[in-house]
Amino acid sequence: MKLYVINLDRSPDRLDRLEKIFRKLNLGLTRVAAIDGLHLDEKFIADVRKHQLWPDPLTRGEIACFLSHRAALEKVAAGDDDFAAIFEDDVTLSQEAADFLNNDDWIPASADIVKIETHGKKAWLGEKKDLKNGFSVARLKSRHIMAAGYIVSKPAAKKLCAMMKIITFPFDHFLFNPKCHVFEHFEMWQLDPAIVRQAGLESTLSVDRTQIDKVNKQGRRASKTLRRELKRFFSRAKTGLWGIYINLFTREKWKRVKYRP
Repeated sequence: MKLYVINLDRSPDRLDRLEKIFRKLNLGLTRVAAIDGLHLDEKFIADVRKHQLWPDPLTRGEIACFLSHRAALEKVAAGDDDFAAIFEDDVTLSQEAADFLNNDDWIPASADIVKIETHGKKAWLGEKKDLKNGFSVARLKSRHIMAAGYIVSKPAAKKLCAMMKIITFPFDHFLFNPKCHVFEHFEMWQLDPAIVRQAGLESTLSVDRTQIDKVNKQGRRASKTLRRELKRFFSRAKTGLWGIYINLFTREKWKRVKYRP
């Protein structure tokens, strides 16, 4: 299984850090040159925003992130392996990651995408299939954003590339948020515990999102803010009750996916 990392030309230090982590685990790594948001044309950005479906204007970082993952997926689609893994360059790996990245015999035959990272928040997982050393894999049935580490099949990569001709959402939501209407077209799985997490490095994407959120909050009237917070409160309450039902009356789980160091 080939392992790809998305990395900016101006961030060789990040690539060096990640290569050391992979070498320590006897894992090879293939670099994919990331698209740099600083170099995107204003006209191109304006055109993207005309066709996007995300409620807030997509930032340069979000657009570049989407394009970078598309470039990595194109390599998977053109490759020889049945499955490949894609990473962003700000991740860290579990000491047991090699057990899952050196081969694909643990991946369910019907799987399209296996999320091997955790966002640290609760997710709805189907009935688990036990693996070795306390690991399991289960169908991912709810939103579980962030896309810094995932495995994708060659057919799924081809299908995703065809769906990514127009930039519609931030990539992690595009892939792992059912409300973005891509999730339903793929068989998603989650490795539990996860073997990948973001290392807490500074992210241009996060800075962009923070700036957009700040502008939105400044321009939002108090009444709109109150309505939004009330809607969020009731949505969380509904989700919490649904999670209790899942855990008490089914063999599935509503749980926080942990990271195995």
